[in-house]
Amino acid sequence: HGQTQANRQELLAGAGCDFPLNEEGHLQAQRVGRAIRQTIGHPVHRLIVSSMLRTRETASYLASSLELAPEIVHDFREWHLGEWEGKTFQEFGH
Repeated sequence: HGQTQANRQELLAGAGCDFPLNEEGHLQAQRVGRAIRQTIGHPVHRLIVSSMLRTRETASYLASSLELAPEIVHDFREWHLGEWEGKTFQEFGH
């Protein structure tokens, strides 16, 4: 997925923190969406994404380029980080 504020602020954000893309993340996803058709040398038949907002937002740009509807798979998610969700990398001991 494209950048979120969690990425930018170096926060641990797994399945328990559903951050949307930030402005840079939308630009990143748009660039990938435009380039993906030229980069992949074969047809793409499926676009499978998690139910996380950041992945659905990213997939929307790829979907329009690939002319596919994203398939949301709820079990296809990041790990839940428990008590570490939302903590900084520094707090985690990075």
